[in-house]
Amino acid sequence: MKMKFLLTLSLIFGALTASYSQNIKVKIQSNKKHQGTLHVALCNNPDDFMSETYKQVAVKVPASGETTVDFSKIPHGKYAIRVYVDTDNSGDLTTNLIGIPEEPFGFSNNPRIKLGPPTFEAASFDFKNDINLTINLLSVK
Repeated sequence: MKMKFLLTLSLIFGALTASYSQNIKVKIQSNKKHQGTLHVALCNNPDDFMSETYKQVAVKVPASGETTVDFSKIPHGKYAIRVYVDTDNSGDLTTNLIGIPEEPFGFSNNPRIKLGPPTFEAASFDFKNDINLTINLLSVK
């Protein structure tokens, strides 16, 4: 009886932790060399996609070529990622007077950028299992 209880308990615990033990690996690519801090934000709220963050990673890089960032123990759900390289170390994405980024930036799914940032839907992906994503940085300059 005790063995059955322990087996059941371990199966339940394993099932519960399995949904939180998935990983998102993000490869950020650029065809230009950038120096600064790479900010990678994992977002799960469509209403606050451009301002709120579920998890964030900041990596000091000479961001040339590609950099990989890992998010671990992420629960299943719908997410979008936004990325920028803080080349002037201001702590924020620097934009010009009309809001166009002056620093390299990108989004999951590499959506086409028109008149402003993409919607959460355009950048989002359903996350159920370990996943590898590639984001191509865009530069206006």
